[in-house]
Amino acid sequence: NSNNNNDNSSKSESTKKLRAQNKSPEPSLSFTHVTLPCDPENIYYPNPNKGVAVSRWSQIVTILTDLLQKNESISTNQIEEAIKKYNPHFRGSLLNLRRSLEGREYSNQIQKNVFPFIIKIALELDQLFPVNSLKIPFLGDLLDSESSDEEEENEKESCKNDFFENNSNNIIEDISLSQSSNKSLSIIISDSQNSNDETQEPFIIEEEEHASKNNKVLLKINSQSASFSRYQAASILANAFLCTFPHRDTNDLQRKLPSFNFSSLLTSYSPDSQQYKLKCILHYFDRIRKEYDKDKGSLHSQQIVFSLQELENDFDMNLKKHKNIPLSEVHINEVESIENSFDSIHADFANQYIGGGVIGSGCVQEEIRFVISPETIVSRMMIRRLQKRASVIISGAQQYCTYSGYSASFKFKGDFVDPRSLTRSPNDSGKFVVDTHITCFDALYFVGSTTYDPQNSTPTAVAKLLNQQFSPHAIKRELTKALSAFYIENCDPNKSISTGHWGCGVFGGDKHLKFLIQWIACTLSNRKVQYHMFGDYNTANLVRKLVSLSNEQKTTINEIFDLMIEYRGLLSLFVSQYRNKLIGKQNN
Repeated sequence: NSNNNNDNSSKSESTKKLRAQNKSPEPSLSFTHVTLPCDPENIYYPNPNKGVAVSRWSQIVTILTDLLQKNESISTNQIEEAIKKYNPHFRGSLLNLRRSLEGREYSNQIQKNVFPFIIKIALELDQLFPVNSLKIPFLGDLLDSESSDEEEENEKESCKNDFFENNSNNIIEDISLSQSSNKSLSIIISDSQNSNDETQEPFIIEEEEHASKNNKVLLKINSQSASFSRYQAASILANAFLCTFPHRDTNDLQRKLPSFNFSSLLTSYSPDSQQYKLKCILHYFDRIRKEYDKDKGSLHSQQIVFSLQELENDFDMNLKKHKNIPLSEVHINEVESIENSFDSIHADFANQYIGGGVIGSGCVQEEIRFVISPETIVSRMMIRRLQKRASVIISGAQQYCTYSGYSASFKFKGDFVDPRSLTRSPNDSGKFVVDTHITCFDALYFVGSTTYDPQNSTPTAVAKLLNQQFSPHAIKRELTKALSAFYIENCDPNKSISTGHWGCGVFGGDKHLKFLIQWIACTLSNRKVQYHMFGDYNTANLVRKLVSLSNEQKTTINEIFDLMIEYRGLLSLFVSQYRNKLIGKQNN
């Protein structure tokens, strides 16, 4: 029997080796930088038995060039056939793309003008990012700050003696965060087509130090940034649209990267909102095409800057409190969307993986913002999963279209010409960006939790609310995250923060608590608040009363902390009274 087992084992090993030989090995993706489609690391083995590696980019160029040269108009069938030739991971058919091309005139225009342009700029990638240029680094994990489960539990335990457990009169003291310097690393990918020096290559600005101050608080912040011209961004997105990027395993916890090829969005057969997302993206490419034909200089000279910044430490609730810091000014907007606030920094209620389901099935606040400003999607190419103290600021990403609806009712409406003026690039490169700034920050997910409703909330729901959202650990995390998102140095200090019900939809956040947390973060960041209610008139009225009362009484930050304590106390009283009633019934 043992001999038979050995024979079977050796046969099994031989079978595995034979399968391995016949399977084309995947390219070895870098842990430190983006593997572009034109990267020499992007290889495949046409004959695995011989083990000779061939450039995947050469294959892509051959297939797409042939498609471009032989056809004046390119159909979705031809694009699908091309993708399947060079991308072995591509599955299904372009169902959603076909659905998005409704109407003969619109379909003909896309197939005759837009598809060929997408292929054309995709094939320019190796000119815009030469082989001998600097690599595009992944942004994230600056401080390796993500706690292990054990560290997380220890942190929660240490919070038990936090400010909620103390008498409020003893905790309103002064806070002092030591002055430090920012260390920032900027990666500027130069667009050689906009340079008089034909040999100019992408270059790197080494780490530099500068004081991180404002008149309210001093913070320790580390940051990294990457900059691209709008044309480089369009070429990157064209390649993602054509699914030419090497396959990413989204379960790879070491790299912690979101997906980037558009395959899921192109192939899904899901709600109508998904085809309208594709219409937004196709409209973006059409706008870039027209601008290229008219004046391509602006595409090369205007930048988009992606900055990841991370606080070195959590906001320490055990430090002495802020004395006499008046709260920032608040303006309530009941109806308008955040992107319609023109002279402010726009909040993106982000997923840990930036962009969330923008190239998948998602269609809520973040996904909508990304499809109406598709240049933001480039962030998915290089930004790792957000750590608990990190946020992303995107500067210069224009809005290209308007929309109506939300989630399943989302629809593309039409063209939008962004009226915002040009301003100096925040990375001091001497170039310009369109004066749009989007700050992306993710909220905690509270399973089964909801906002407290005195009329309808059950004691069980309130107890869960207490244990989750109003725990010192959760408040410290959310305040730290909001502070990292709102404390933006390289942006006009007069710009307010346009935000709203952050993490209050499917993430189950308490609207009142989230408002207070963001109000405190804006105050510490020395910025005014524009709070968008998205038609939530009840909460708008409550917040307006709170703000009015605060203005009358000149409320300070420490008093808002007191308000949180009192609010938590009221919820605790509600639960304890209910429990006492139950105990009384049982005794009777």
